[in-house]
Amino acid sequence: MAGMGMADIGWQTELDMASNEDEIAAVCNAFVATWSAAELSELPSLCRISGAIKVEAIAPYAMKLIAVLGVRDRATVPKLHKMATFFTKAALRLVDVMEANPGPSRRAQRRP
Repeated sequence: MAGMGMADIGWQTELDMASNEDEIAAVCNAFVATWSAAELSELPSLCRISGAIKVEAIAPYAMKLIAVLGVRDRATVPKLHKMATFFTKAALRLVDVMEANPGPSRRAQRRP
């Protein structure tokens, strides 16, 4: 994978390759980092991200995006649709990783 950027292999592949919770959060943060300030400003204010996405925030953020997206036509809110789609896939990948590694998460094991 050396030398290949995330855009070269695609975000879904990048999520699929993430083998733990922290890697999924890193992919989420890399995805958001590709958005310009202008693109982020197209999201409803309730859905704008401030700071790094933490593992615990992935699923709730996906749910918030879906709730705000509601029944809107994706053609009228393409940025919101794009963000909702990505974070829904990230939340699903998080579940896959957690089910594949039952027991305490790596994050929980690091806590004192």
